[in-house]
Amino acid sequence: MHPPSSGSFCSHHLDRRQFPLRAGALGACVDAVARTNVEMTMASIRTSSEILRELESQGNLKIAGAMYDVSTAKVDFYD
Repeated sequence: MHPPSSGSFCSHHLDRRQFPLRAGALGACVDAVARTNVEMTMASIRTSSEILRELESQGNLKIAGAMYDVSTAKVDFYD
C-alpha cells in the first residue's frame, strides 16, 4: 500500500470552505506536510533509541532535521 500523494492528503485534510486550494496553497500544504514528517521522524528517533537519546542529552550527539528548498538551494535545519 502506498501513502497518499501530498495533493490528496492536503485536499482531504483541509476544509475547502476555509482553505480553498488555489495557486500556492497546495505548495504551502505540501511544505507543511514535509516539515511535519521531519519533526515526527526526529521525535521517533528520540523515543525509539535510548542510546541516541542519552548521547543527545549528554551533548555528545545532535539530532537535527533539515529541509532543502530546490528553488533557492537553501537548507533549513530543525532541532
